[in-house]
Amino acid sequence: MGSTGAAVIIIGAVLLFCSLHVDAKVRFNDVDNCGKCKHKCPRAPPHSERTCKRGMCGTKCKSGWKDCDRKKANGCEVDMKTDVKNCGSCGNVCPTVRTPDGNAVATCTNGVCGSALICPTGLADCDGDLSNGCEIDLVGFAATAINCGSCGNICPLSTNKTAFSYCNSGVCTFLCNFFDGFLGVEDCDGDMSNFCEVNTRNDVNNCGGCGNICVAPPGGGQISCIEGTCTSR
Repeated sequence: MGSTGAAVIIIGAVLLFCSLHVDAKVRFNDVDNCGKCKHKCPRAPPHSERTCKRGMCGTKCKSGWKDCDRKKANGCEVDMKTDVKNCGSCGNVCPTVRTPDGNAVATCTNGVCGSALICPTGLADCDGDLSNGCEIDLVGFAATAINCGSCGNICPLSTNKTAFSYCNSGVCTFLCNFFDGFLGVEDCDGDMSNFCEVNTRNDVNNCGGCGNICVAPPGGGQISCIEGTCTSR
């Protein structure tokens, strides 16, 4: 017997085995042997998967997707988890809530309708209350040290009262020489964490201003800084 005859016998044996040993339940439910051996169901449309029921090929939507327009070509075209026009089910349109700013938009999150605000630049909805809109000024004249540049961004406070913290165009900054009893203090190292760390009234390395070093006279003597003025004796 030649090689061709042997191949025919082998193929025939495989098909016979499939017919005899693949039971009806498998043939009626297997997408690769649907109704009969080697009968593969065709490729499924977008966001769907193949099925085989009672020997007939079909499709079903993947989890979270739905065929709302009944068009087979585009498959299960709707993401019910995020589509505001089909949120959770076909045709369930999420309503838009009116706010003082008039800029609320409908949202669909995990198939549940909600609302969110699109705030103008520099404003924010920090309290999550739609009824008062974008109530916080983050960068403008009304910006505060407790929501500076973003919701909840609190500018650090000077514990020793050498500086006054405030929000300047959305950036935390501070003023020296603000509080009575702390006049003459300055920020000489540019480090906000220690605020106004130098007293220019008595610091010989920063006397009267940052970097102004008191130098001893040629004849020698003790130098000091008194009320911001270098002296020697």
